[in-house]
Amino acid sequence: MTQLKAVNETIKMWRWLARNPDKGKKDYFIHLGIAEYFRPAKYCYLCKEFYNNDCKGCVLNTKTLQCLVNVSLCGTNPPYDKWNSAFEYNKERTKQAMRIVRACERWIKKRKG
Repeated sequence: MTQLKAVNETIKMWRWLARNPDKGKKDYFIHLGIAEYFRPAKYCYLCKEFYNNDCKGCVLNTKTLQCLVNVSLCGTNPPYDKWNSAFEYNKERTKQAMRIVRACERWIKKRKG
């Protein structure tokens, strides 16, 4: 998988999570019928492509976005952390999931010039 494909797959997953705020990342792969063995580590396509490079270039590797792998890059109120901790608040989970989608879309736009 290329980095671009990983970001596109991430967009699909987070859009689904935005539409299904009562679900988690693992549920997305269950919904698609992808066997456990074929799911990316941490249920994250981005980790699969960026983690071995110390997360350099990753969409979530900024001061305002974060992932669970590289918490030293955590800014204040990152969307993944907010999404993950707002399990009972569907509106907030949808909002944070869409922040991740928009970050991915900006990453793609930047690379296309």
